[in-house]
Amino acid sequence: MSMQFRQLITFIFICAALCIVMQPVAAAIDNATSYYNAAEYLLQNGEFQRAVNLFDKALTENTTMMEKSGTIIYIYSDKAGALLQLERYDEALTTADQGLAIDNTYPVLWNNKGYALYKLGKSQDAVDAYDKAIQKATSIKESLNKSAGETDSLVDSLPKYLTNKGDALYDSGRYQEAIDTYTKALTEAPGYTRATEGLARAQQKAPSLSPAMIIAVIAIVAVGGGAAYYVLKRKPTDDSTGKKKGKEK
Repeated sequence: MSMQFRQLITFIFICAALCIVMQPVAAAIDNATSYYNAAEYLLQNGEFQRAVNLFDKALTENTTMMEKSGTIIYIYSDKAGALLQLERYDEALTTADQGLAIDNTYPVLWNNKGYALYKLGKSQDAVDAYDKAIQKATSIKESLNKSAGETDSLVDSLPKYLTNKGDALYDSGRYQEAIDTYTKALTEAPGYTRATEGLARAQQKAPSLSPAMIIAVIAIVAVGGGAAYYVLKRKPTDDSTGKKKGKEK
């Protein structure tokens, strides 16, 4: 048997062994992707519980390739979104935090976390999470602006993040801050219905004067009152001499 023939046989044997070893791994990777794709289909059709079940199955499979490509973050964000639809806010919060532990730059996860906190009555924590979502989406927008003609769905969601923050501020009684936030949302998306409605609602609750104007009015009244007090209490003097007038006899 020639050397070249033996090398060929060895090469074929190695390839066959690799195929046998890699097949289960590839199948597991395919399973993770298949479960994810099926879950996305269910999610789009409003079958949230079944979608959650398949997202969980995907996470039990070999997700190495999804982690390397960064697509695993979509499992966590979409699972959290499905749990929010099911009003399972504690589980949604846990899922969002699990995703953020992998990638804390993804604005959708911050928004999901904010909404879960908002529904759990933790308005200030919700505002903080929404601020993160807004910050990350704004950063993406700024980077895209450097490349003419590019768009991104994460940037398109910026008005929603701002409106969600406005809702949390409104429920905290911070009406002027809510007005400012709704206004920013409308700057990003003029005519956005939720922001328009939120702005009108906050304007009805907000005082007619802004905090700065209220402080200015108080200062003016205080200075004016002090001056009036001084004039009224000051004793009259003789016009020609400047001496204090005595009582008339």
